[in-house]
Amino acid sequence: MNASWDDGRIYIHHTVSRTPTGEYDLHCHHSYEVYCFLEGDAEYLVEGRVYRPSPGSVLLLPPNVFHGVKVLSDRRYDRMALHFLGELIRPECESLLSCFRGEGAYYAQAQSYRLDEYFYSLLECAEMPEDLRAVAQNARLEALLSQVALLCARVEPMRPPQTDPDGLAARLIEYVNAHYTGELSLDELSGRFFLSKNQLNRIFRRATGATVMAYAARKRIALARRLISEGESAQRAALRAGYGDYSNFYRQYKKLLGVAPHLPGNVAK
Repeated sequence: MNASWDDGRIYIHHTVSRTPTGEYDLHCHHSYEVYCFLEGDAEYLVEGRVYRPSPGSVLLLPPNVFHGVKVLSDRRYDRMALHFLGELIRPECESLLSCFRGEGAYYAQAQSYRLDEYFYSLLECAEMPEDLRAVAQNARLEALLSQVALLCARVEPMRPPQTDPDGLAARLIEYVNAHYTGELSLDELSGRFFLSKNQLNRIFRRATGATVMAYAARKRIALARRLISEGESAQRAALRAGYGDYSNFYRQYKKLLGVAPHLPGNVAK
Protein backbone atom coordinates (compact mmCIF):
# COMPACT_ATOMS: atom_id res chain seq x y z
CA MET A 1 0.00 0.00 0.00
CA ASN A 2 1.35 3.41 -1.01
CA ALA A 3 -0.46 6.68 -0.34
CA SER A 4 0.66 10.26 -0.81
CA TRP A 5 -0.51 13.84 -0.91
CA ASP A 6 1.31 16.89 -2.27
CA ASP A 7 -0.02 20.45 -2.43
CA GLY A 8 3.28 22.18 -3.27
CA ARG A 9 4.10 23.22 0.30
CA ILE A 10 3.54 19.94 2.11
CA TYR A 11 4.24 16.43 0.87
CA ILE A 12 3.33 13.34 2.88
CA HIS A 13 3.64 9.75 1.79
CA HIS A 14 3.26 6.26 3.19
CA THR A 15 5.50 3.79 1.40
CA VAL A 16 5.44 0.00 1.60
CA SER A 17 7.98 -1.95 -0.46
CA ARG A 18 9.76 -5.29 -0.71
CA THR A 19 12.36 -4.23 -3.28
CA PRO A 20 16.02 -3.85 -2.26
CA THR A 21 17.63 -0.77 -3.80
CA GLY A 22 21.32 -1.71 -3.70
CA GLU A 23 22.44 1.92 -3.53
CA TYR A 24 21.53 5.02 -1.55
CA ASP A 25 18.86 7.18 -3.15
CA LEU A 26 20.47 10.55 -2.35
CA HIS A 27 18.65 13.85 -1.79
CA CYS A 28 19.08 17.34 -0.44
CA HIS A 29 15.76 19.10 0.13
CA HIS A 30 14.73 22.66 0.93
CA SER A 31 12.01 21.42 3.29
CA TYR A 32 11.79 20.12 6.84
CA GLU A 33 11.41 16.34 7.03
CA VAL A 34 10.00 13.80 9.47
CA TYR A 35 10.45 10.06 8.87
CA CYS A 36 8.56 7.47 10.89
CA PHE A 37 9.82 3.89 10.40
CA LEU A 38 7.26 1.16 11.02
CA GLU A 39 9.25 -1.89 9.92
CA GLY A 40 11.90 -3.04 7.47
CA ASP A 41 15.58 -3.54 6.79
CA ALA A 42 17.11 -0.27 5.63
CA GLU A 43 19.91 2.22 6.20
CA TYR A 44 19.81 5.99 6.21
CA LEU A 45 22.97 7.91 5.33
CA VAL A 46 22.87 11.46 6.75
CA GLU A 47 25.88 13.72 6.17
CA GLY A 48 28.35 10.88 6.76
CA ARG A 49 26.39 9.15 9.55
CA VAL A 50 24.71 5.77 9.01
CA TYR A 51 21.46 5.01 10.83
CA ARG A 52 19.79 1.57 10.93
CA PRO A 53 16.21 2.54 11.84
CA SER A 54 14.34 0.23 14.19
CA PRO A 55 10.53 -0.21 14.23
CA GLY A 56 8.89 2.84 15.73
CA SER A 57 11.91 5.09 15.31
CA VAL A 58 11.80 8.68 14.07
CA LEU A 59 14.31 10.72 12.06
CA LEU A 60 14.09 14.53 11.89
CA LEU A 61 15.94 16.50 9.22
CA PRO A 62 16.12 20.30 8.79
CA PRO A 63 16.38 21.85 5.30
CA ASN A 64 19.58 21.41 3.31
CA VAL A 65 20.75 18.17 4.93
CA PHE A 66 22.25 15.68 2.46
CA HIS A 67 20.80 12.20 2.98
CA GLY A 68 19.78 8.97 1.33
CA VAL A 69 18.05 5.68 2.03
CA LYS A 70 19.05 2.19 1.01
CA VAL A 71 16.64 -0.77 1.34
CA LEU A 72 18.80 -3.78 2.22
CA SER A 73 16.53 -6.79 1.70
CA ASP A 74 13.14 -7.94 0.43
CA ARG A 75 11.66 -7.79 3.91
CA ARG A 76 8.56 -5.61 4.09
CA TYR A 77 9.74 -1.99 4.31
CA ASP A 78 7.10 0.33 5.77
CA ARG A 79 7.81 4.03 6.23
CA MET A 80 5.89 7.28 6.55
CA ALA A 81 7.50 10.56 5.51
CA LEU A 82 6.52 14.20 5.80
CA HIS A 83 8.14 17.14 4.01
CA PHE A 84 6.92 20.67 4.66
CA LEU A 85 7.97 24.29 4.22
CA GLY A 86 8.57 26.40 7.30
CA GLU A 87 6.19 29.07 5.98
CA LEU A 88 3.26 26.82 6.93
CA ILE A 89 4.00 27.26 10.62
CA ARG A 90 2.36 30.29 12.24
CA PRO A 91 4.78 32.76 13.91
CA GLU A 92 3.39 31.95 17.36
CA CYS A 93 4.15 28.26 16.74
CA GLU A 94 7.70 28.63 15.36
CA SER A 95 9.08 26.91 18.47
CA LEU A 96 7.79 23.68 16.91
CA LEU A 97 10.70 23.89 14.47
CA SER A 98 13.32 23.95 17.24
CA CYS A 99 13.70 20.16 17.09
CA PHE A 100 14.99 20.46 13.51
CA ARG A 101 18.57 21.60 13.95
CA GLY A 102 22.11 20.70 13.00
CA GLU A 103 22.35 17.62 10.83
CA GLY A 104 19.17 16.03 12.13
CA ALA A 105 18.19 13.86 15.07
CA TYR A 106 17.24 10.20 15.41
CA TYR A 107 14.95 8.78 18.12
CA ALA A 108 14.60 5.03 18.61
CA GLN A 109 11.67 3.28 20.30
CA ALA A 110 9.25 6.19 19.88
CA GLN A 111 6.13 4.03 19.43
CA SER A 112 4.42 5.39 22.56
CA TYR A 113 4.18 8.82 20.86
CA ARG A 114 1.89 7.34 18.14
CA LEU A 115 3.28 9.49 15.36
CA ASP A 116 1.87 7.11 12.75
CA GLU A 117 -1.64 8.10 13.88
CA TYR A 118 -0.79 11.76 13.33
CA PHE A 119 0.55 10.90 9.86
CA TYR A 120 -2.69 9.09 8.96
CA SER A 121 -4.68 12.09 10.22
CA LEU A 122 -2.69 14.42 7.97
CA LEU A 123 -3.08 12.10 4.98
CA GLU A 124 -6.87 12.27 5.43
CA CYS A 125 -6.75 15.94 4.39
CA ALA A 126 -6.33 14.85 0.76
CA GLU A 127 -9.94 13.58 0.78
CA MET A 128 -11.46 16.75 2.27
CA PRO A 129 -13.32 19.54 0.43
CA GLU A 130 -10.89 22.26 -0.61
CA ASP A 131 -12.25 24.93 1.76
CA LEU A 132 -11.82 22.62 4.76
CA ARG A 133 -8.54 21.09 3.63
CA ALA A 134 -6.33 24.14 4.20
CA VAL A 135 -7.62 24.67 7.74
CA ALA A 136 -7.35 20.99 8.64
CA GLN A 137 -3.92 20.66 7.02
CA ASN A 138 -2.34 23.39 9.14
CA ALA A 139 -4.05 22.27 12.34
CA ARG A 140 -3.04 18.63 11.85
CA LEU A 141 0.51 19.53 10.82
CA GLU A 142 0.96 21.56 13.99
CA ALA A 143 -0.58 18.73 16.03
CA LEU A 144 1.95 16.28 14.58
CA LEU A 145 4.83 18.68 15.22
CA SER A 146 3.60 19.24 18.78
CA GLN A 147 3.86 15.50 19.34
CA VAL A 148 7.35 15.54 17.81
CA ALA A 149 8.30 18.38 20.16
CA LEU A 150 7.04 16.34 23.12
CA LEU A 151 9.20 13.43 22.00
CA CYS A 152 12.24 15.70 21.71
CA ALA A 153 11.64 17.16 25.17
CA ARG A 154 11.45 13.76 26.85
CA VAL A 155 13.88 11.55 24.91
CA GLU A 156 17.56 11.96 24.11
CA PRO A 157 18.44 11.52 20.43
CA MET A 158 20.68 8.58 19.56
CA ARG A 159 23.98 8.88 17.70
CA PRO A 160 25.07 6.14 15.29
CA PRO A 161 28.30 4.19 15.90
CA GLN A 162 31.49 6.00 14.89
CA THR A 163 32.64 4.90 11.41
CA ASP A 164 35.22 7.65 10.97
CA PRO A 165 37.72 7.01 13.80
CA ASP A 166 40.21 9.71 12.80
CA GLY A 167 37.46 12.25 12.13
CA LEU A 168 38.82 13.19 8.70
CA ALA A 169 35.58 12.62 6.79
CA ALA A 170 33.65 14.56 9.44
CA ARG A 171 36.08 17.50 9.15
CA LEU A 172 35.78 17.44 5.36
CA ILE A 173 31.98 17.45 5.52
CA GLU A 174 32.01 20.24 8.09
CA TYR A 175 34.29 22.37 5.93
CA VAL A 176 32.26 21.82 2.75
CA ASN A 177 29.03 22.62 4.61
CA ALA A 178 30.53 25.91 5.78
CA HIS A 179 31.93 26.94 2.38
CA TYR A 180 29.78 25.44 -0.40
CA THR A 181 28.37 28.84 -1.40
CA GLY A 182 31.88 30.23 -1.85
CA GLU A 183 34.82 29.47 -4.13
CA LEU A 184 34.98 25.81 -3.18
CA SER A 185 37.31 23.67 -5.30
CA LEU A 186 39.11 20.35 -5.13
CA ASP A 187 42.42 22.20 -5.48
CA GLU A 188 41.72 24.25 -2.36
CA LEU A 189 40.53 21.21 -0.37
CA SER A 190 43.52 19.18 -1.51
CA GLY A 191 45.92 21.81 -0.21
CA ARG A 192 44.02 22.41 3.01
CA PHE A 193 43.71 18.73 3.98
CA PHE A 194 47.01 17.51 2.43
CA LEU A 195 45.28 14.91 0.27
CA SER A 196 45.20 14.24 -3.44
CA LYS A 197 41.96 14.96 -5.28
CA ASN A 198 41.36 11.25 -5.72
CA GLN A 199 41.87 10.63 -2.02
CA LEU A 200 39.51 13.48 -1.18
CA ASN A 201 36.71 12.19 -3.36
CA ARG A 202 37.22 8.60 -2.21
CA ILE A 203 36.99 9.55 1.49
CA PHE A 204 34.09 11.92 0.89
CA ARG A 205 32.13 9.50 -1.25
CA ARG A 206 32.59 6.67 1.24
CA ALA A 207 31.12 8.94 3.94
CA THR A 208 28.31 10.69 2.05
CA GLY A 209 27.61 8.64 -1.06
CA ALA A 210 28.62 11.50 -3.39
CA THR A 211 31.74 13.26 -4.63
CA VAL A 212 32.62 16.62 -3.10
CA MET A 213 31.35 18.70 -6.00
CA ALA A 214 28.16 16.66 -6.52
CA TYR A 215 27.40 17.08 -2.82
CA ALA A 216 28.07 20.83 -2.96
CA ALA A 217 25.88 21.18 -6.07
CA ARG A 218 22.88 19.56 -4.38
CA LYS A 219 23.39 21.79 -1.33
CA ARG A 220 23.52 24.90 -3.53
CA ILE A 221 20.41 23.96 -5.49
CA ALA A 222 18.45 23.15 -2.31
CA LEU A 223 19.45 26.53 -0.84
CA ALA A 224 18.49 28.36 -4.04
CA ARG A 225 15.14 26.60 -4.16
CA ARG A 226 14.37 27.61 -0.58
CA LEU A 227 15.30 31.23 -1.36
CA ILE A 228 13.06 31.24 -4.44
CA SER A 229 10.19 29.78 -2.39
CA GLU A 230 10.69 32.68 0.05
CA GLY A 231 10.32 35.27 -2.71
CA GLU A 232 13.85 35.81 -4.04
CA SER A 233 14.31 36.13 -7.79
CA ALA A 234 16.00 33.19 -9.44
CA GLN A 235 18.99 35.38 -10.34
CA ARG A 236 19.44 36.61 -6.77
CA ALA A 237 18.98 33.10 -5.36
CA ALA A 238 21.63 31.79 -7.76
CA LEU A 239 24.14 34.39 -6.57
CA ARG A 240 23.44 33.72 -2.89
CA ALA A 241 23.82 29.97 -3.47
CA GLY A 242 27.27 30.48 -4.98
CA TYR A 243 26.63 30.58 -8.72
CA GLY A 244 28.39 33.37 -10.59
CA ASP A 245 27.13 32.04 -13.92
CA TYR A 246 23.32 32.00 -14.13
CA SER A 247 23.25 29.70 -17.18
CA ASN A 248 25.23 27.07 -15.23
CA PHE A 249 22.81 27.45 -12.31
CA TYR A 250 19.79 27.11 -14.63
CA ARG A 251 21.15 23.91 -16.21
CA GLN A 252 22.02 22.34 -12.87
CA TYR A 253 18.71 23.32 -11.27
CA LYS A 254 16.72 21.82 -14.12
CA LYS A 255 18.88 18.68 -14.18
CA LEU A 256 18.47 18.00 -10.45
CA LEU A 257 14.86 19.12 -9.96
CA GLY A 258 13.28 18.64 -13.38
CA VAL A 259 11.79 22.16 -13.50
CA ALA A 260 13.09 25.61 -14.34
CA PRO A 261 14.11 27.82 -11.37
CA HIS A 262 11.10 30.13 -11.70
CA LEU A 263 8.55 27.30 -11.76
CA PRO A 264 7.07 25.60 -8.67
CA GLY A 265 7.75 21.93 -8.14
CA ASN A 266 6.94 19.26 -5.58
CA VAL A 267 8.18 20.31 -2.16
CA ALA A 268 10.21 17.16 -1.57
CA LYS A 269 11.61 16.51 -5.03
